Amino acid sequence: MVVELVERFAEAVPGKRLPGTAQVARCERVDQERYAQKQALEEFRRAVEETLRELGAATPAQFRDRLGLTRKYLIPLLEWADRRGITSRQGDTRVLRA
Repeated sequence: MVVELVERFAEAVPGKRLPGTAQVARCERVDQERYAQKQALEEFRRAVEETLRELGAATPAQFRDRLGLTRKYLIPLLEWADRRGITSRQGDTRVLRA
């Protein structure tokens, strides 16, 4: 979370900016408060695609059980996948976009 990064690096970073441009370049914004490493997001994308190819559609609970993520992190990641065009929300489920 951005708030956690600012708190952690507040003393080392003047003006409470995120640490190092190189570190930020390896990250992508998930939502207003969360960033994730691009590599981790790619792994998440692959896991979501694999799950949806197997199940056809999946609820957040099914993703949670398969991926071992709590809803606190899972929902923003699923919304990220929706915005990126990886998935589409249909009611309580997500499906792969064509």
